Amino acid sequence: MESWLFLGLIMLVAILAKNQSLMIATGFI
Repeated sequence: MESWLFLGLIMLVAILAKNQSLMIATGFI
């Protein structure tokens, strides 16, 4: 159960980081 939660947390962080980088990229354009 904990490993599933940890995996979900990693995926959530990855998605947030991806969205953050996209926002920064569009901000520079």
